[in-house]
Amino acid sequence: MNLKDILLRQFNGLDPTKINELINSLKIVCEKNNSDLSNLHFVDYGESSVVFELNNQIIKLTFNEYDKHPSMKEYVSHSNKILQPNFEQIIDDVKLWGYTAKILGFKKLSLDNITDEDVLNMYVDLRDDGYLWYDTKKENIGKDADGKCYLIDYGELIYINDLDNYNLNKELETHRIVKNELDSYYSSIKENNQYKTR
Repeated sequence: MNLKDILLRQFNGLDPTKINELINSLKIVCEKNNSDLSNLHFVDYGESSVVFELNNQIIKLTFNEYDKHPSMKEYVSHSNKILQPNFEQIIDDVKLWGYTAKILGFKKLSLDNITDEDVLNMYVDLRDDGYLWYDTKKENIGKDADGKCYLIDYGELIYINDLDNYNLNKELETHRIVKNELDSYYSSIKENNQYKTR
């Protein structure tokens, strides 16, 4: 499958002329990394993204956007447990589902030897940094050469300090149902008003 077909399959609601803009943007990213499109290798589809590998880097093309944060880099900056992008290119004139296209570049981490304990520790660390993490699974965690774990997939990650009281309470209620076994901390948030909201 060629690059155009890969993008059309994932972003099938996108105007085909915009696919060419995405390809041109990916070409520029490759050139900035002293490479070309022939070295951009398809890895997988995410919920609303396509993931590639380029010279031992992970390149993610996504339309994800949270709480009107066009910059994913800014949205995930509140925790050092989230793998921060090396770069982010926002493509303002390509939109899908009301969201703007973004290309993010990351260092490649190992996906091997991730344990249940790593998942639980990641959940707790993100929780303490103000994030609700719904998609708690090993596949969303990577380890660097020193064995430090990072969240590598931003899907279903919500920063609760961005929420007003109504939406915060709604998210916490939903989260309690989804994560019943990890419920007690969230019960205490409402009682102690630990997180201040706008």
